[in-house]
Amino acid sequence: MEPIRCFFLEPTGRVVAFLIRSQGGNCPAHRGGSHRAENRVEGPFEYKDGFPDMSLYWNDKSHPDWPSACACGYRFSDMDPRATYHSNTGLYRRSDTGEEIQLCDAPAGAMWFHPEPDTYDGMGTGPDGKALMVRTPGGDWCVDSRCSNCGSPQDNVHRCWVRHGDPRQPETVTVDKNGLTCKAGSGSIICGSFHAFLQNGFLRSC
Repeated sequence: MEPIRCFFLEPTGRVVAFLIRSQGGNCPAHRGGSHRAENRVEGPFEYKDGFPDMSLYWNDKSHPDWPSACACGYRFSDMDPRATYHSNTGLYRRSDTGEEIQLCDAPAGAMWFHPEPDTYDGMGTGPDGKALMVRTPGGDWCVDSRCSNCGSPQDNVHRCWVRHGDPRQPETVTVDKNGLTCKAGSGSIICGSFHAFLQNGFLRSC
């Protein structure tokens, strides 16, 4: 496999959400199911109880962002149900292209900081106090977490993978065993059937 060039994902502070209208019926546009339409909206929504605050739309049901009609031509009435749906990850900007994408759409090579580093068994952060995630062809890798065959499972001070460089400058990032570490492995990552080293901003297959 050719080496995979890594790039960093910087959060934009904006969230993708969808405004949804629906109504039961024999809709030809949805194989005889309900009439349905959705509009995508983006915004720096504030969070309340862990969810984006969509009160702007719930307080103004005449807001033009609400869908007005199904693809079949059925026009929604004020009595037809409304719903909202949001992305859990928000929008990120690629360091290499400037493109804005959601995490679910990021390809292999993407790197980003996990928003909740404390979820990784007491070892969730690296030298910058953040938890670096890397998407590989076999799944997502938390570089700063404990590996499955950790040689010092009671020790939260060492790092199973030692990372160097600044992820915001991906070409500087290398992961190895050069530092306070355990005896497990040689600094590579195995995700599913994918086995590689992260060296100078590239995932290189073993």
